[in-house]
Amino acid sequence: MWAPAPRDIACHDLSPWARGHPTRPSRRSRTAWLVALALLAAGLLVCSSDEGPDDVATAPSASAPASTEATTSTTAATGGGLDAFCAAAPRPDEEVPESYVGSAEQVADLRALADIAPDAIADDVTVIADHFETEVDPADPDSQLTETFPDDVTASIDAVTTYAAETCDG
Repeated sequence: MWAPAPRDIACHDLSPWARGHPTRPSRRSRTAWLVALALLAAGLLVCSSDEGPDDVATAPSASAPASTEATTSTTAATGGGLDAFCAAAPRPDEEVPESYVGSAEQVADLRALADIAPDAIADDVTVIADHFETEVDPADPDSQLTETFPDDVTASIDAVTTYAAETCDG
């Protein structure tokens, strides 16, 4: 049976096998994946502003982790929909700062991500953003644990994670 991770495992330890469950990625991993996704979406929106060509959106932003270069899709973002979503989709093992989880910046990034997400998951991203805005606090690590999230939020995280894994290349 699955049990919560010991408190000595940092929230940014995103290895799906960190808790000894090689067949089931951790919920913390899925949440962290979504946080990394929001970070990359914010970088995507900055890069795809009116100041340059649309194909600039595949370049990593200054605020995105250096490892995002290998995770962006080879498809150029078109400013919305599947291409933009896939260009922003990170790998689930990327680290994100614990202080970012639940911050106003993250909520804004999630809202921006909902704007570029394909219709199939846009509502799920909005559910996640709503939860992070009202229930997750960077100063309260327990509020960041997916084990404490309501079922609808967990289902939305699962839907976004599954959609990205099944739809986006690489």
